[in-house]
Amino acid sequence: MSGYEVVVEALCGAGSAATSAGEQAGTMDLAGTLSGVGGALPGSRSAQAVTGAADTWRRQLTDWSTDTRKLGQDMSSSADHYAASEHAAVDLFGTLGR
Repeated sequence: MSGYEVVVEALCGAGSAATSAGEQAGTMDLAGTLSGVGGALPGSRSAQAVTGAADTWRRQLTDWSTDTRKLGQDMSSSADHYAASEHAAVDLFGTLGR
């Protein structure tokens, strides 16, 4: 067979896994692990840097979580469309053969 083939079940499973990973990442608080560091180094450049790092981690993890959930949803939607197209093609070819 030439061309490509989509394994709908695998695409659906990958979509579910990506959605789950995004949801789990959304509950993590990596920035919280740095919360006490700034107070331990008052007035230092390191305290400012830690605050900046915490903000960056928070923003990037939120973005990653959102993007990964969206990717998973899009993959699942694509799997649904592929399955529907395959069923429609089977129905069409079945009708043409009669």
